[in-house]
Amino acid sequence: MVERSLAMALSSTGTVAVFGPLDRLLDGGRSGPGVPSNAAAAIWSADGSVAVIGPGEPVDRGMARDALVFLAAPFPLRFRIPALRAGDRFEVEADVEFDATLIRERAELSAFRQFCMASGSVTASALAVRFEEHVAAVLREYVAARPVESVVGSADDAELDRALAARLQPELFAIGLALGRGVRTAFRSAAWEALRRDEQSAALRERQASAQARIREALAAARESHLAHLESLLKRMQTLSQEQGGVRLAELIRAFDLADRGALYEGLLRLAPAETVTQFIAAVAGHELLFIDPARPESIAKRVSFGPEAGPLRSIRCDADGTLLLGAANGVHRLRLAGGPRQLYIFKPPSPLRGGVNAAVERGSRLYATHSEVGLIDWPLDRPNAPEFPLSDLTQRVTTVRNVQLDGDGRLWLAVGPSVVNWAPDSPLGAVQLLTGETVESLLVTADDVLAGLSNGSILRFLRADPSVREVVRPATRDGVHALAAVSTGGVPRVLVVDGRPMAELLVLSDAYQVAFTAPEPLRWGWSADDCVVAANERRDRLYVWQTRDPARSPAVCPIGRLSGHSVQDVLLIPRGRIVEPEAI
Repeated sequence: MVERSLAMALSSTGTVAVFGPLDRLLDGGRSGPGVPSNAAAAIWSADGSVAVIGPGEPVDRGMARDALVFLAAPFPLRFRIPALRAGDRFEVEADVEFDATLIRERAELSAFRQFCMASGSVTASALAVRFEEHVAAVLREYVAARPVESVVGSADDAELDRALAARLQPELFAIGLALGRGVRTAFRSAAWEALRRDEQSAALRERQASAQARIREALAAARESHLAHLESLLKRMQTLSQEQGGVRLAELIRAFDLADRGALYEGLLRLAPAETVTQFIAAVAGHELLFIDPARPESIAKRVSFGPEAGPLRSIRCDADGTLLLGAANGVHRLRLAGGPRQLYIFKPPSPLRGGVNAAVERGSRLYATHSEVGLIDWPLDRPNAPEFPLSDLTQRVTTVRNVQLDGDGRLWLAVGPSVVNWAPDSPLGAVQLLTGETVESLLVTADDVLAGLSNGSILRFLRADPSVREVVRPATRDGVHALAAVSTGGVPRVLVVDGRPMAELLVLSDAYQVAFTAPEPLRWGWSADDCVVAANERRDRLYVWQTRDPARSPAVCPIGRLSGHSVQDVLLIPRGRIVEPEAI
């Protein structure tokens, strides 16, 4: 049992040799079993003679006194040497391993006996500590003479093996050990490997950037070729439209299949010249009218202040003749874009108001405005302090009255709760109420149609000539349609839709095509012109500005809340030629 325990200790605990009295280490009779099968032994007799016994051989006790039992096979010694410095100052760490074996000669066994006599046993790790500084000295000299790349990247080096052998053999021999076959060395440098990864990443990024640049160039060339083809095709279609006695271009495009129609609509958006160019983004915030250059929206070009008589500004509209109408909490400021005196049309509410005039329009000699808490308001242009409140039988029963507009026939359109109201003030027929089933959030009057954006996300289209004819332009979604705006670039009617998603969506009426102007946050309102699209975020402290012809490009940003100190209430896109200088206002 003693032999078995000793064999296990020598094979599993890292012990390479044990020294002590023979009776304690080995048992068995004169010819009985003694030395474990994985070990050899040196037996010292009382007369000083030494006998070496091989693995599994019996021990003849005789005059035996002490025994040194050691691993018969070579055993590995392992070292980890940190903080080496390569010739280019990179820090290197090394792992070294070599085999050692006891020399089975009397003098060498006696030397090893002296080494392990004090502790009674010797482990491989204890031997490694004895030789560690010798290994480290050789490695420091070797690594310092070379750049890190040649150290880390090298395979086995015969020069290093010779240097280690020359340094270690005398030290091993001094305690009865011999160096086994081959020294195994592995070097690492975390700093150099990190640098190499960075360089490889940079090289990869450079290759990717180069590949992306080539792809972009190829795409640009293909796009140019595609657009040139589209431009030629669209010109022919425009000519055909004129030759066919006014057949609309949109009707000709709908003759193509869906994929070709999409390409044609995209081509029209990109290639058709803008009929008007926006000179200013005019915004109302607090008591100020702000003019913003769409090419430089990061700053305010001009501020125009208004007094507190009618309260904070809430809306802005402009008639075809250049008359500017600014809705306020309880009134409307009327002025000319070209300059001149201002007029204030005011009403006195019976109780404090939370909102304000959300839209205003002139019709003949009268001024009309909508206010959700008041209804429809009507002033004679020559009597700004004499408001009237028509259609009160319709407006007093609802919580929202919005977006009064004038069509080409002189009829007023407005959103009244869940209905669209059409009214010619001088007609004996009275108002026509078109029920929608949902609250009308937004309203847009075009040359031929009236579009209503509902609180359930659907969009209805009424034929102006016969309002009883209606069409669902877009079915219900989860978000209400907060804003509708018309765009007619290239002769194809489109409508801009903003409904609380992080995009303003441009739809082609009567066809299944849309394009998105995306933003990094949800949008609340939107406005459009031939050359640009503008939208406000939910907090109304930021305006996003896109070029109409390039929806994919990231928008420019106007931080209007920070610039003005107020949230934006409404926006008007003023085309070039309608105003000379804001200072004239």
